[in-house]
Amino acid sequence: TMTKRQDPLVFVGSAAYETTLKKGEVKPGDRIGLSFGALLAASPETSLRVTFNQSFINATKIGERSVAGTDRLSAMLSFGASSIVGHGKFVDVSAGVGLTGDAPDFSLGLSFSYRFDAAAHR
Repeated sequence: TMTKRQDPLVFVGSAAYETTLKKGEVKPGDRIGLSFGALLAASPETSLRVTFNQSFINATKIGERSVAGTDRLSAMLSFGASSIVGHGKFVDVSAGVGLTGDAPDFSLGLSFSYRFDAAAHR
């Protein structure tokens, strides 16, 4: 994982490798993931982001034979915004579009967070 700040932008990136242990004769394929993006501080309370995520998944093997159709290439482009909307209140929205046949066609996300501040309630 890496980050590089150039106010008001932050560039992010990561690489991942995942392997699954063999069970009997079945060995699921390894996965390599790459991700990069940029976040923009639009104001002190709000940030905007764009990210690109890609996964390469090798074919599953049974014994020494690869199972046809189990290797995949998935890529997605996502856009989002996060904002502090009040004391201890945070909202995040995101939307993504699949760029390959193995990726979901689209994704939508909405999350809320509330921070309980014990000192403020005394």
